[in-house]
This record gives sequence, structure tokens and C-alpha cells, in this order.
Amino acid sequence: MESDFDKFRAEFPLLEEYTFLNHAAVSPLPTCVVDATQDYLLKCQYGPKYRNEVQASFEAARSAVAGLINATPEEVAFVENTATGLSIAANGLPLQPGDEVILTDMEYPANVYPWMNLANKGVKVKIVPNRAGGLDLDLLRSAVTEETRVVACSSVQFLSGYRADLAAMGAFCRERGIYFVVDAIQSLGVIPMDVSAFHIDFLATGGPKWLLGPRGQGFLFCSHEIIDRVHPVLTGAGGVIGEDDYLKYDLSFVDNADRFHIGMLNGAGITGLKAAIEMLMEVGIGRIESQVLQLTDFLIGELQKRGYPMFSNLEPSHRSGIVTFDAADVDAVYAKLTAADVIVSCRWDAGGKKYIRISPHGYNNEQDIVRLLEVLDK
Repeated sequence: MESDFDKFRAEFPLLEEYTFLNHAAVSPLPTCVVDATQDYLLKCQYGPKYRNEVQASFEAARSAVAGLINATPEEVAFVENTATGLSIAANGLPLQPGDEVILTDMEYPANVYPWMNLANKGVKVKIVPNRAGGLDLDLLRSAVTEETRVVACSSVQFLSGYRADLAAMGAFCRERGIYFVVDAIQSLGVIPMDVSAFHIDFLATGGPKWLLGPRGQGFLFCSHEIIDRVHPVLTGAGGVIGEDDYLKYDLSFVDNADRFHIGMLNGAGITGLKAAIEMLMEVGIGRIESQVLQLTDFLIGELQKRGYPMFSNLEPSHRSGIVTFDAADVDAVYAKLTAADVIVSCRWDAGGKKYIRISPHGYNNEQDIVRLLEVLDK
């Protein structure tokens, strides 16, 4: 009998040619996403006929996102990518001259530049050295000052794969009235997320990594508890009360995440993202996480047997789907794997030191890891 994971794996025809272990970069599109997007575009050829159906699909997509992160649909807005969502948060929060934002030196630029760009408003960015690959509660406690207004953190760090303790940090921020902003692109789709339990104020992500969705489509979560404090930095007809009353010119924003919608949305992208999330939820995010951690356990053990130095934090509580390791000649290892159609990433730290980054998803299996090891052993 075909298992759920067999059906999951069957969604990726590229596996007939490649061993794909690079979901922390850009994932291949599953067949269900391609089919859903094509169906949407075909319906667009007959716009009036399917107008109501398309609109209902958008609302269903927002409900799917809300279910993925334990939010309400009204707290979800669709944006192009993670950087757009984080820029909305950075520019919309009521920050004043002298306010401080805390980051670590292991953040991807999408979660750095929006905050640095507030320098002209007098907002200070404190970039603290990471601890074992990321930001932990003890490091956060030591970094916070009376001026701290925002902590911006990746749920999983893109290079080290360090998995943050969002629950502990969110509770810490909530107790002190600090906004907690999360870049979730390296965890959503493979690690369960609960924005309510973790006291997250803003969460942003893009679709094309672990969510297995299309490029150029992501979403933003903004907690209903702070929505009235957030001023949209970009405005248009899509985010105001009475948006269809075109000539009224009343700039009164709606009291939910729709205020971040400027105008017409990317229907094809939203439809594709909805299909991807529904597929992941059907398999089960918890089951996907378990499968991925089993694969990375096996991979780490085999790499260590072969003497490869590990860059990723191996503490169980900080493990994710990303395994990063060193080699005597990283360029040669990367070239060998690529030539053998084993798809991984080569990434480097702030000093230019290169590493191999491997990131399997739930549809991968042990044979994929064995194939990678066979190439390494040649």
C-alpha cells in the first residue's frame, strides 16, 4: 500500500534525475502546485465566469496559512517575499529616535537591512555576536537594554541551521513590552509554528523554500493585539475601509492585516502557495519534522564517521532541517556533488569561510542520504 510519504515523494518528478537536498535554497515545485496554478490561469481566461470561485480560493488560502501557524485569517496578509513582510514590520511599528533593535550576526540580510534602513529615523540596530550559531535566551537577556523595542530573529538560521527557542524568547519579550519579529522562512513547512503560544507580533516568510511554493509569493502575520499600532508604509485601495467606494478618498485603514494589501494580489502565486500548504498539512508538519530529523541524525552520524567537521549546532533542541559542515576543499566537494546531480548549497560566513549546506525535506528518504555519501566517498 502506498504510504503518505510515498505520495508526497511522487509529487516531485525531478527525483528521477536528481538527488535534491537543497530546500534551504529554492525548492522544486510539487506537481499539485503546478496543477493548481495552471488551473487558476486557465480560469483567468474566463474571468467573469470564475470571479466568485477565485475570490473564495483567496480566502481559503488565507485560512490555510492561518491553520499552518495557529493564527486567525484576519491576521494574515499576502506579500511577495520575506523581505517585504519584514520591511512592512520595520517601517510600520511605532519606533522613535533612540529605540533599539536587537539582531545577531548570523541573520540573513532580509532580516537586517529593513532595520538598518531605519537609521534616518534615529533607530539603532544592535548586532550581537551569535552563540553557537544563533540567538538564545541568555544572550538575549544580556543584550537587552531599556531602549530595546524590537527583537528580530530567524526561527532557523540560514547558515548554521540553529533552531531558536521561540517560546522562551517570545515570553521574555512579552514580559518586557518588546516587539518580537520572526523571519520564519527556514522553518515553515518542516517545523511546527504557533504564533500565539510563542507571543510573536510579526512573522514573515516566502514560499519557495520549505513551504514548497512558488517564487515571489509569501505572507505576513501581524498579531491582532498590535494591528492598530502598525501604520502601513505602502498604501493603496486594497487596505482601506470601503475600498470599492473609489471616489470617497477616506484613508481609514481596516483593522486587520488587509491594511497591508495595496491593490490587486498575485492570484497565481497565492493559489500555488495554498496547494503547497494543503499538501504539507495533509502529510502533517509534525510527521515531516520527525522524518527530517531522522534523516539529519543519520547524515550527521555518517559525516562524523568520515571526519567532516560540523558547523551546525548538534544540540537536539537547536536542530533543524539544515546540516552544515566543513571539508578540506569545500569547492571540490561541492563541484563533485553537483556533477553527480546531488543538489546541495555552498555557503560562507562573514569571513568568507565556505561550508557545504544540506537540507532534506520530508519527502526525502535514507537512500537520498546514502547517495550523497556515496559521492563523497569517491
